Amino acid sequence: ANGTYQNVATGDFSFVPPCVFPCFIPFGPAYPTYSGTGNSISAVANVQVLSPTLTKAFNPTTVPVGTPATMTFTITNVPGSLSQTVDFTDTLPAGLHFVSTPVNGCGGTASISGNSITYSNLALITSPCTITVQVSSATPTGTSCGEFTNNQSNLTHVVNLDTSGASAALNVTGCSLTINKVVKGAGFPITGTFTFNVTCYYTLG
Repeated sequence: ANGTYQNVATGDFSFVPPCVFPCFIPFGPAYPTYSGTGNSISAVANVQVLSPTLTKAFNPTTVPVGTPATMTFTITNVPGSLSQTVDFTDTLPAGLHFVSTPVNGCGGTASISGNSITYSNLALITSPCTITVQVSSATPTGTSCGEFTNNQSNLTHVVNLDTSGASAALNVTGCSLTINKVVKGAGFPITGTFTFNVTCYYTLG
């Protein structure tokens, strides 16, 4: 697990020349700090275990409606850190959907279910590594335009990952909004009431 761990050691140490107190003696993966006088000192070693980082990006960042964009997930392990197994699920914002299978350069397994993509058992042997997949705003029932942001709120089931920098935006252009208004019924008296049926939909253009 990631976090900060502290190791404290107190005792008597004899320094052999040419080492003159305070000597820097390696203690695990981090150097300790020393306090005390003479040969009696306390050594405190702080060891911080850092998680790999996850970032996201769209390329290009602006596309016409119906044109796919490449979404890239990049996982970077901290130099010198041990290999860690990471998991995460990313759900696209409403209006976007996947139009390809993922290309997984990190190992492990990847699967798509609806608008969610799940990566599991990604043992980071090489770093950084990337996973790419195509997304689009065109759907079988219509199209969507505007800016779509995919950030930390789209991530669930995150294991051993720092996702603080995981945010990307895709701008989709080329839609026009059409509004149709039709009177329901016919033959209304002057003082009567009637109902409108209003239909709104996006069209290309």
